[in-house]
Amino acid sequence: MCLRLVLLTVTLALSGLVAGVRAEAAPAPPPVIDGSQVRLAAFMAPVRHTDGRVRAMAVTPVLRLAAGGSAAAVCDLSPRVLDAFISALYRAPLPGYGKAELNVDAVRGRLTEAVNVALGRVLVIGVDLVAGQPKSADADPRVAGATACKVTKKKAN
Repeated sequence: MCLRLVLLTVTLALSGLVAGVRAEAAPAPPPVIDGSQVRLAAFMAPVRHTDGRVRAMAVTPVLRLAAGGSAAAVCDLSPRVLDAFISALYRAPLPGYGKAELNVDAVRGRLTEAVNVALGRVLVIGVDLVAGQPKSADADPRVAGATACKVTKKKAN
């Protein structure tokens, strides 16, 4: 009787491990693009210019969202997202040229990955950094159609 119980326990444990391996082996489907964008608050990012010096420059992040992600979820976690940007860029500064030109293509994949890790799931499929703090789409077309995250303060009761 005791031997049957041990064999049953071992069999169930092994079947659970095999099922777990099968579940992990299945690749996740790629996110569907729905075209929505979110513009976060500007922050000071380290930029390495062509002369080799690293200087701080104000940049505004614009995030392209996956269909499963919502703007509200990203905006609620925007402090975490900005922290991910700052951490990634202080490890390897953003390449720049001229006075206000950025080479975002060189770091886009790394920043997108850092943001999704900070969010805990794939909500963002693309990142763009706009130099300065553009107020309208006329100033920079990359912010056209992007929803700005509003900072709301809750009243203390």
